[in-house]
Amino acid sequence: VRDDDDRAAHALTATAMVLGIASLRASVHALAGARAAAALAGRTHIADDDIAVAAQVLLAPRATRVPPRADDASPPPPPDASSSSSEAETTDS
Repeated sequence: VRDDDDRAAHALTATAMVLGIASLRASVHALAGARAAAALAGRTHIADDDIAVAAQVLLAPRATRVPPRADDASPPPPPDASSSSSEAETTDS
């Protein structure tokens, strides 16, 4: 097993976990897909683009959950306590 195969296997397995794919078989097939994408591009090593293609084609359709987007990662700020109390006063009047 070559270093780029190890890197690709790690990346694809981590992606499968984030997508909620419990089967290790999906990651094995995705690694084979990444190898095939590299071969079709005339490369003997797996590039990041090959990993991305394998994840999109082989892992995404099996996803059971959608991970949060990077810009949605932080939770929204809590509501302002002073504005909610003033709203309560307004509705009671």
